[in-house]
Amino acid sequence: MKKKLCSIVCLCSLISIMLCACEKEEQGNPIRLPAREDIVSIGVSDGNKYAMSPNTEVEATEFIDEFLFMLMDMETTSQQSVNDVPVNKDFITININCDGVAGTTLFCYVDKGTEYVEQPYQGIYKPAPALGNCITEMLASFLNIQ
Repeated sequence: MKKKLCSIVCLCSLISIMLCACEKEEQGNPIRLPAREDIVSIGVSDGNKYAMSPNTEVEATEFIDEFLFMLMDMETTSQQSVNDVPVNKDFITININCDGVAGTTLFCYVDKGTEYVEQPYQGIYKPAPALGNCITEMLASFLNIQ
């Protein structure tokens, strides 16, 4: 009886250890953004062009709300951000401009065919394709203004 009980305890312990080893890879930190009521505009730059969110209050409010939703909906990765600026040479800077408080700067880039958004010292995230499309449209609108 003691042998059987000991075998069961050992088996349960072994299974527990194996399940712990199979645990999901640790996820990074969630993105940290300013409070919505503090945000007045969003700007994007690819180094050559700088485009801003719409000027009119109604359009700006709708645009900022949608843009923030896309940022909050990003998938957290296990990758860490350890620099002020990504090591990738080609990146787009996203500036979240605030009224009365410090804003936030994010970086969008493609690495090995995958799009990422990096918040310095906070984390690296995988955005939905809609964010990249929105940024591309903003930068394209810059060309139409000139």
